[in-house]
Order: sequence, then C-alpha cells, then structure tokens
Amino acid sequence: MTSRAEWTSWALARLALSPAQVADRVVRLTGLPDSARAREVVELHLCALDVSLEVGAPDLLVPQLLWETHRWAQVDPPSGGPGVGAAVAFVLGEHLDELTVLSVVRHVEAAEAAAAAVVRRTPSRHEREGLAALSGDAADYLAHAIAGRHDEAIALVEALAGAGWSVHDVLLGLIAPAQEELGRLWERGALSVAQEHMATAVTHLAMYALYPRLAGRAQLGLSLVAATPPGDLHSVGLRMVTDLLQQRGWDVRYVGTSCPVDDVLAAAVEVDASLLLLGASMTCHLPGLRDAVGRVRADPRCDGLTVLVGGRPFREVSGLGRWVGADLTAGDANDALAAVDGLLDPEVVSRP
Repeated sequence: MTSRAEWTSWALARLALSPAQVADRVVRLTGLPDSARAREVVELHLCALDVSLEVGAPDLLVPQLLWETHRWAQVDPPSGGPGVGAAVAFVLGEHLDELTVLSVVRHVEAAEAAAAAVVRRTPSRHEREGLAALSGDAADYLAHAIAGRHDEAIALVEALAGAGWSVHDVLLGLIAPAQEELGRLWERGALSVAQEHMATAVTHLAMYALYPRLAGRAQLGLSLVAATPPGDLHSVGLRMVTDLLQQRGWDVRYVGTSCPVDDVLAAAVEVDASLLLLGASMTCHLPGLRDAVGRVRADPRCDGLTVLVGGRPFREVSGLGRWVGADLTAGDANDALAAVDGLLDPEVVSRP
C-alpha cells in the first residue's frame, strides 16, 4: 500500500503530522516490528478512520476493525502493548485540542460497538468448517477454487452452462456467492493470503471460460467505460457487471484496476461513453474514487456522462454516493445491473 500524502477529514487535517509520520509514531508506541505487514495494518487503520470521519459514518471503519480483530496475530504484536486504536488516540491527544479528540474518540467508540455486534453474530471458526455458509454447486466451486483446482472449477462452470444455466446465473448464482464467502473466510482468519489469491485467480479463469458465451448479442448503440481508481486492485465484481452488461448489448471498455484517472477520461472520450462504472472495494479507496468523479465533472468533454459507483462501502453506508458525487450507486452486481437498466427505455433492455 502506498502511503497517503495528506489527510481527508476535518479532524485529522488539523494535525501538523502527515499520515506517514503518524504511522511511524503508532508503530513505535505499539511495539510492532517495523515491517511492511505491520505498517500496512497501521496505514489502513488511519486511512479508514480518516475517511469515515470525513463522511461522518462510523460504519466505514467497521470492516477495518473486524480485519484487525481476526488478522492481528499475523503481524505478531507484543503481548501487553497498546493496540493500534489506543495508540492512535494517544497520538491525537498529543497534537489536537481536547474537543477534536473527544469527537474522534466518540466516532471510534461507535464503530467499535458496531464491530463488536458483528463479532457476536458471527459463527466461530469451528462452526464455519466445511464452508457451511454455502451449499451445493457454490460450495463445490469454492472448494475447488481454494484448493487451486482450476480444471475442476472450470469444468463445473461449463457443465452448468451446458445444462442451461445462463451466464447471469453462473456469475451471480455461483461465482458471486463463492467469492463473497471467500472474502469472509479470509477476513475471519480461516484462510491464508495465498489461499485467497489462488482462489481468486481460479475465478478469473472460470470467468474467462464463460466469455465466449457473451458474444452475438444485439447492440444497444451505447458505450461504457469501467475501472477502479488508483490503488484499488480488486476486479472480480466489476468484471462480472461489465460482462453482463456486454451481454445486454453495451459496448464495454474495461480499462482495468488501479487505472490513472487521465486514462479513464481518455477512454470515455474516445468511445463517446454514456456511462462510467467505477468500483471501490474498501473505505480507503473512496478518496481516490471521489477525486476521479470530480475530475469527470470538471472535464467538459464528459458533459452528460452518467457515473455509477459501486462496491462494499456503498452496501454499508447509505447516501455515500452523494459524498463521492456520483449519479448512481450499487452495493453489488444485481444493484448495478438494475441501476443501469433504469437508464434505458424498458423496451430496449435486454435481459438474460
């Protein structure tokens, strides 16, 4: 993760220290090793706190707190040392006025209470053994993906497609729930980083195997560009949406993850796009997303371009699209497809 150069929120922007300087101080206070893994945890915490304060939504900090709860042992903190949250509060107390610190502490307490409620509702690791959250074909697919059995995973996808499953059904009824459960298992510490990466790589192969089935659909005469902002490397959800919109007749330009905003704008202008899809998978990606939307709004070449933003943060916090500046928001692929369909005359919407 690249360190952020400045703060976003009204509270942390009052600090005379940069995010990197606060991260250094927190690492020392916690006694964490000065390693890339430890620093990443601290920087992600600071980023999520900063953005959640700016938006005024403690829920945006919750995923980071849950991640720390379950993954903290991986950075091997010394026993008895303060956690990241306590160390951050101490640093803020050194440099900010009492009222600002109190506001931040109350914000964090609300997020911690929400995270604790999630933990109480979450089954233990033992109860989750056997991928119990899934059943049938989705469980079989995820088991193949986690084990790296790409041939078996692709064979299952192709068998279902051959048995009459539409691409829509395979993507959103099989692969999407499997990926959702994959992320949950990783966040809860039931899978290693290597297992999560390997399973996602298998999913990319399975989606490529479906791609030939997208061809031959009638065209709407409309173009879209899809990307994630700089720093966001997550692509599965956005790819699902663009593949299904291609099947519905859109001319799709998927320009990839962590794409420079200038390149996104150039692609939109080149194809005279009617729609721009931007995804953000984590709270920390929201400032980059907001910047990208702002750049679109400021570019006269993009007048009339509709901007749809989506991803996990938009599922967790309502009204977030207004802060980003987008026209439409979506928490998942189904929401995105419905939002895009809503832009069209019902008579021309092509459904699977």
